[in-house]
Amino acid sequence: MSARNNQKQNKKTSTLKTLLVWDAPNWPFKKRNHEFFSTVGTVVFLLVIILIFFKEWLLITVIIALVFVTYVLATIQPEKISHRITNRGISTGGKNYSWEELVSFWFDRKQEQDILYVETKRRFPRRLILLLGK
Repeated sequence: MSARNNQKQNKKTSTLKTLLVWDAPNWPFKKRNHEFFSTVGTVVFLLVIILIFFKEWLLITVIIALVFVTYVLATIQPEKISHRITNRGISTGGKNYSWEELVSFWFDRKQEQDILYVETKRRFPRRLILLLGK
């Protein structure tokens, strides 16, 4: 009789229950104004002029690549993804992480946005970063 009770309890706990669902952007985003781009452009221009005298072509290329990445991340708004906390674990970006894989969590605030960090036992990703949205 106890084997049947255990099977019934396992069936009850195996049903997926969604505890919390929310949509939020992929990464923290802050719209930059013209003044920001002007300042970055001026600093990079002066730095490149100085590096030309030292013939540091590789460093100039790296700096220009970093400026390009900064420009792209500051102008393109991130897409929204769905985060879900269930009785089995966390599902984010179409990937599932069971409670056995998760170690610890904490909340932080960056660029005026609340963020939930979750440490995992996996090698990759080592940490889940979930924006909480509004």
